[in-house]
Amino acid sequence: MQKIKQLFAYRPSKKATLYIIGGVLFVGVLLRLLVMLRGHNFDYQSYTIVGDIVLGGGNVYALTPRYNYGPAWFTILGAFRGIGQLFNNQEVFRVLIVLLLTAVDVAIAFLLRRKFGLLAFALFFLNPVTIVITGYHNQFDSLAILVGLLGLMVLPPDTTKKLEKRHVYSALLIGLSLVIKHIFFILPVWLFIRGATLKIKLFMLFVPVAIFLFSFLPFWAGGEYGIMQNVFLYKSFPNAPLINMLFSVDIVKLINPTFLLVGALVVTGFLTRKLPRFEAALWYLVVLVAFSPAIANQYLAIAMPAAAAFGMIFFVPYIIFASLLLFITSENGLHINRFLDNIPPDLLRWLIPTAKSGPLGQYRLIIFSLFVALVVAAIYRYRRQWLVRPARAVKKAIVEQYHGLRR
Repeated sequence: MQKIKQLFAYRPSKKATLYIIGGVLFVGVLLRLLVMLRGHNFDYQSYTIVGDIVLGGGNVYALTPRYNYGPAWFTILGAFRGIGQLFNNQEVFRVLIVLLLTAVDVAIAFLLRRKFGLLAFALFFLNPVTIVITGYHNQFDSLAILVGLLGLMVLPPDTTKKLEKRHVYSALLIGLSLVIKHIFFILPVWLFIRGATLKIKLFMLFVPVAIFLFSFLPFWAGGEYGIMQNVFLYKSFPNAPLINMLFSVDIVKLINPTFLLVGALVVTGFLTRKLPRFEAALWYLVVLVAFSPAIANQYLAIAMPAAAAFGMIFFVPYIIFASLLLFITSENGLHINRFLDNIPPDLLRWLIPTAKSGPLGQYRLIIFSLFVALVVAAIYRYRRQWLVRPARAVKKAIVEQYHGLRR
């Protein structure tokens, strides 16, 4: 036991740290590029359509239903599509997307290292879920997460009572995050809760939201229907894995999954209002995924920064189940079917759509394991006695029984 404690207490020298960072980056980047070679899915096909519309000067919201976000990402796609045409090579477009998203992963990994240490850095960047979503799916949730986290980092302390330039910079970055992808849509409410004065509360609540809403104005004429239907009213796969796992069909019918998600996020905002903002934002990401009314493959990576930061041991089942889905069983995964026979049948039925579970039932076990990790990790970090005292009581009872038997 002492050797194990010494192992976790090990602090590498500066030189060793540089070698570890370099090795992690090399392996992580290489894996993302190798995964890219496995092909692509529906999302990348949508990117090519959107990129071509931008290059042609068209209104994306008016010409395709396959875009459900603010205008930031399609601007990037248009630029990358144009660069690809300059090289007369469509693969350049794909490589640029993967390189950008890989750079974003690198940036998030370094933020985690700064806040939580070298282990969090390595666990995040070498996480199989993150690697597949970046290299194969090419989803850009991580870009919105990075910009949102940077916005929180430049924000003055919560005790600041005077509106400063850093409040403006923070609001602009958080607004940009929403324009990229509205993952942090409840974050302005959190900042309202944490603000020291009413002026600051209202500023941090309304400015990011206003930036998001105003970003659609240049595209409203002719694109109003697409903006309303494909962005504001868009619903992904209405599978609500957590409530379908926890409750019977009759009870599920009484629950509005969207209201449950918003409620869970608001309650989490109150519970984490005294925590450092960066740490609180990671809890936001876990709660967002766990209570999401709609889950698809790409959403599984959103929780990975928190998993790396809060103790990977709690999230091991989630990562294993999500990795099996992405690598083997998912129709939109890597299809490495030669490992299919090695998955226990009782586990396999939770990771493959069946007539009983429906076409999206394979997410239920994954999201339930994330929910359990969320609860246990929170208790361990902030209410450790809830775990330690029962464990000590059990240990004491076992010891007493053991000695009783020996008598």
